[in-house]
Amino acid sequence: MELVKSFTFGEEIGEKIAVKFSAEGIVVKATAASDEVCGVTLFGGQQGAVGDVLMFGLGSVATSDAVDAGDFLVASSDGKLEKLDTETAEGTLTVVGRVLETASAGAHLAAFINPQVLVLPTAAAESSEEEESEQE
Repeated sequence: MELVKSFTFGEEIGEKIAVKFSAEGIVVKATAASDEVCGVTLFGGQQGAVGDVLMFGLGSVATSDAVDAGDFLVASSDGKLEKLDTETAEGTLTVVGRVLETASAGAHLAAFINPQVLVLPTAAAESSEEEESEQE
């Protein structure tokens, strides 16, 4: 099952790009892992155009870096998707989905789209927890 909905583009957006809602209720490029991504565009369009966004299900995504099948995906600075770096990630992120293929940067790949907010501890929170456990 797929969930596709049409939205007005708040800026020019390419195909297979991660998008988020703007304050006006239209979609714009998601440009950070912390952006609350609502889906991935099926086709590109100009500002003011109405375009389809895959909000849930199997689809194709544009990648900015090399990815391996099974990697979790987050938005990168250009709206394409990149691998979630679980070693350095912290704070509140939106995992857009999971890639189903392996490829180098700049590829269009099959992925399962299922945006979900993920809250990870920050380095400051972890060091505070360690200090508390040492005091006990």
